[in-house]
Amino acid sequence: MSNQKKRYFYWEKKSIEGRSIIAFSEHNDVKQIDAYRNMDINYIEVTKEEYEELQNREREKSELERGWKEEYDADGHCKLIFTRPRQFVHALPLGKFQEQTMLHEGRWLVLIFAFWSQPDMMAFGSSMNVIQQFKGEIKLGLYSIDNDFWDWHPVVHGLHRSPLYLLFDQGKFIEMRCGLLNNDNLQLWLQNFLIPNS
Repeated sequence: MSNQKKRYFYWEKKSIEGRSIIAFSEHNDVKQIDAYRNMDINYIEVTKEEYEELQNREREKSELERGWKEEYDADGHCKLIFTRPRQFVHALPLGKFQEQTMLHEGRWLVLIFAFWSQPDMMAFGSSMNVIQQFKGEIKLGLYSIDNDFWDWHPVVHGLHRSPLYLLFDQGKFIEMRCGLLNNDNLQLWLQNFLIPNS
């Protein structure tokens, strides 16, 4: 293991779509540091204090643009917080299904997802967009996989995959889909969910 002092880097790279990707890294591995010189990125070495300040600044900027943020308590439980309210979308509080009283009224799509999974975050964004088309006939509940979700409801017990889409009507489980759905498939599935109730 290297005994060298840890060094801090802030770097920026353009994505294929031309979007700026901001990232941070800290290393005491000389080989890893040298590898930066061969990468198509713009980077600067900063002090630890600058590193932490830049991270906080980018986090605040990202939260403002997204309209939501995640926070973790001392036990590692995650709380989704909307900094900009979303119509028909609710961040579900920590607790099992039977404790989620709002889910026992009306029709709901519940998305169980992980913040650290790219497909899950794609499902997160698309679900919030698609649900707007139903103008409150179906509401969206968002629940993080970080919150001991395996016993959240009997239907998900033993499932070790995400994202999970679950439909409920007046608290009664109706149907589930596993894996990322594109916008068209999600919309069609939700439309079919409404047909018996129309």
